[in-house]
Amino acid sequence: MQTTAKAYPLPDILPTVLAKVEAHPLPMLKQTVTQILALASTTTSDIGELTQTILQDQALTTRVLRVANSARYYRGQQEPITTITRALVLIGWRTLRELVVGTQFADMAQQQFSEHASVKRLLSKALVSAHQAAALSQAHRSWQDEELFASTLLASVGEVAVAAFLPQVHAEIERVQHTESLSWEAAYQRVTGYGPHEITAAIMAQSQLSTVLISGRPDW
Repeated sequence: MQTTAKAYPLPDILPTVLAKVEAHPLPMLKQTVTQILALASTTTSDIGELTQTILQDQALTTRVLRVANSARYYRGQQEPITTITRALVLIGWRTLRELVVGTQFADMAQQQFSEHASVKRLLSKALVSAHQAAALSQAHRSWQDEELFASTLLASVGEVAVAAFLPQVHAEIERVQHTESLSWEAAYQRVTGYGPHEITAAIMAQSQLSTVLISGRPDW
């Protein structure tokens, strides 16, 4: 029986992705929640240890920076908050605890996300890339290490969102990439009509995060 070829790009997915990200938090690692609640239980906790723990989790990094840049804390005359260290100084331990505790109400959704192999793979890849970028930054003595780490960690937020909320679309991108021998970016553009970076940029803009965090990384 002859099958009908799919028409690409698929109907505009960006409004759907943005709506889902706004309504449902991106997946946060369970171990991060446990560690942060322990560390933030006292004001004597080391800010460096808290920062490093948060930076191991893409979703929590996004949320902390979003809160720090919100109208409640951010003043327009200030530079946008682009590092977790500055964000923690601004919002404080109590707000951090409230932010993390609030995610526990989404435990069922988080468990569902964690079962998607593609989401796990993307989050692991993002963390490895961020560590590599930070190491290169130290070697070349350019950019602020923490800002570069955060920027690289968040670069795949769009891909994670599509994989988490629209797994069928993510699977189709993978299929097209392999069957048509395309690059990942080309397959993404063909199936969705957007590049991965465009979706990330839209999510970051919706979250009111600085364009510094979505701009190109240094060309070493």
